[in-house]
Amino acid sequence: MTPGDRYTVADSSGGFGFYNLPEGDYTVTLDPKTLPEFYFPLSAAEVTVHVAIDGQTPAVQFLIEKRETQLPTRKVFQKPLPQ
Repeated sequence: MTPGDRYTVADSSGGFGFYNLPEGDYTVTLDPKTLPEFYFPLSAAEVTVHVAIDGQTPAVQFLIEKRETQLPTRKVFQKPLPQ
């Protein structure tokens, strides 16, 4: 998160938070290099939010997708069955 060079790690359900922030505008960035293998972002990797002392800060959500590559299959040899 900038400004401030803060970072956080998501919990097991994907939730994360930043606490005790002064009022202002912040950019929250998802670093794709920190995602598990085969996971890719589907949404923008940066979101700007305004933190207000007396207001409610909107939730930030990043959408990610698991994409496992499947190897193609083909028959190499097929022997006729005995009758």
